[in-house]
Amino acid sequence: MTQHSLFEPIHPNVVEPAATRERLLQKARHNDLVLGTCTWTFPGWAHFYSNFLKASPAPQNQHKLSKAAKSLAQYARALSLNGVCIDHAYYRPVDVSTFKSYASVVPESFRFTVKAFQEITRTDLSPHSFLDASLFEDACWAPALEGLGSKLGYLLLQFSAEAGHSFSPQRFAGALTEFLHDLKCDLPRIAVEIRAPTHLTRELIHQMRRLNIPDLLLIHPSANTLARQLELFGEDLLQRPLLIRWMLHPDLSYNNAREAFEPFNQILKKDEYTRTLLKSLIALRSAKTTILCNNKAEGSSPLSLYSLMS
Repeated sequence: MTQHSLFEPIHPNVVEPAATRERLLQKARHNDLVLGTCTWTFPGWAHFYSNFLKASPAPQNQHKLSKAAKSLAQYARALSLNGVCIDHAYYRPVDVSTFKSYASVVPESFRFTVKAFQEITRTDLSPHSFLDASLFEDACWAPALEGLGSKLGYLLLQFSAEAGHSFSPQRFAGALTEFLHDLKCDLPRIAVEIRAPTHLTRELIHQMRRLNIPDLLLIHPSANTLARQLELFGEDLLQRPLLIRWMLHPDLSYNNAREAFEPFNQILKKDEYTRTLLKSLIALRSAKTTILCNNKAEGSSPLSLYSLMS
């Protein structure tokens, strides 16, 4: 497959050659590819763990860990995934000790993506906190960096489609760029997700790239189509650090997907187009790629991620 064809519509029935799968496996072995799910505590995943855990005793001192940390230890050991998103940090900031407990149960090569506290990215909750650089540094960046250290992959700023209702694209771009300029953080570890289609523009992408913010592709019905995002980012996407968020099946709403897919232990609605495009994109890239998948993409996020290797 040529690079040019990546930025044109891809027919969902394209079959990737065996060489593509080998390249994916090689990237994962060399930690150029981080695969993870969005959180890790789902009762429906119990059967993914059971056989592995019977054959592999739990580490010592695990009785001292919180329930969430114990579950994360199982996730990291049993699922063979090397990343995860800490979604609950979006609703309440996570403290240093909790981050440290998470970091203590995963391998050195494991990488966390941490969602930033929602008051920083939502105008409807606390307008005075929106894009507050000091709040971000104190409540999000500092605890995550101290607690996770080198295992911190990205701190994710998630701007919902509704955020576009309060700001014009130009005003939003100006406010976001000013916020990023003000941060005293390692900007290549700050990821920005913009769900309002009108607010992700080529100019804003260029501004973020000048600040060394990684590129981000979002598979979600509220966002631009994946084809449109590839057009906006252009072929420079192939050489830059990239976070891919595979969140929701294009034919379903969040609530419909949750009702249809629970308990999230099997693939119920394949998204062949996205699978094919992601396989091709990963194989062509020369920079680090992180893919985070939600259960609502196809029914079971671990199985969706495994499909990229098959």
